[in-house]
Amino acid sequence: MASVLYRPWRLAGPTADFVEQVIDIAHQYLADGYTMTLRQLYYQVVAHDLFPDDRCWRRLDSGRWVRDPDGTKNAEPNYKWLGDFVTRARMAGMLDWDAVEDRTRAVWQPPAWDGPRELLDACASQYNEDVWDSQPRRVEVWIEKEALAGVVVRPSERAGVPYFCCRGYVSKSEMRVAALRLLGHLFHGQAVTVLHLGDHDPSGVDMTRDIRDQLTEFITFDWARARGPVPDPSAEEVWDSIAETTGVDPGQALVVERIALNMDQIRRYQPPPNPAKIGDSRSGKYIEQFGEQSWELDSLPPNLMEELITAEVERRCNLAWLRQRRAEVEGQRTRLREIAATWGGTP
Repeated sequence: MASVLYRPWRLAGPTADFVEQVIDIAHQYLADGYTMTLRQLYYQVVAHDLFPDDRCWRRLDSGRWVRDPDGTKNAEPNYKWLGDFVTRARMAGMLDWDAVEDRTRAVWQPPAWDGPRELLDACASQYNEDVWDSQPRRVEVWIEKEALAGVVVRPSERAGVPYFCCRGYVSKSEMRVAALRLLGHLFHGQAVTVLHLGDHDPSGVDMTRDIRDQLTEFITFDWARARGPVPDPSAEEVWDSIAETTGVDPGQALVVERIALNMDQIRRYQPPPNPAKIGDSRSGKYIEQFGEQSWELDSLPPNLMEELITAEVERRCNLAWLRQRRAEVEGQRTRLREIAATWGGTP
């Protein structure tokens, strides 16, 4: 545990109870192998209704928050209040420094080793193969927020599938790169599925549509340009050609599916709501369909999202083939470890 006392912090009464409960949540997730963002921890505190009853708020039209007994505890002042407590608890040696992370700031350092043997050990751990090369369908996991990258890393790496942090709406240049990557799989006869996770708010819901539309546009054009069935083919002819190559129905060759956050999950897990973003240009259609509340993906527990991603990926593959390929890769890693263990040279 990376808990270090830098600055004492004396707590008593309800505040001490609140801080202790927050620390218990963070440490429990850390024990399960999850490092949370402050936003994720905040939503767990809201979901467990741990904020004191006198910290209810109402947001004015000006954007300023004011205390209101009939207001909500899911409010920006409480997020900032929690952030201050997290900082003080860390400095007081009460909260493990590894329990909460800031994924928006990081320092890159060049890799270095003490000698060839250590390098070989590293190679053994990092060795991998394309375990999806024999699958009829390729799968990728796309998530709206970079801050939640830690949630998708473990299930994606374990399954051997790519993951992509969209950072909101994906730029045309990045979308074209992604489309060309998926086009390569289609050329080789593999259908493709993009699993998308995002906030349930006006823009977050629309992002799934945007991904589907942009990928379809780029793939349609570049397939036709590379190997269209007739000069200047129609979109229908292009996708008929793709379907013939992949052996699936035209509508199944490229699938972009939103797996979270969806209304069935909201009804089941009851995450804390936010007001819909009225200033968003897409809010009218959203409110008409879903009402005036929205929900953030961060509000789902990370273990739940990991289980969801694993299940959705495995549902789209031949699991027996995937397990066989994983076993083959592990065999190669074992061989590399044996080579590293017998290394007798010097740096």
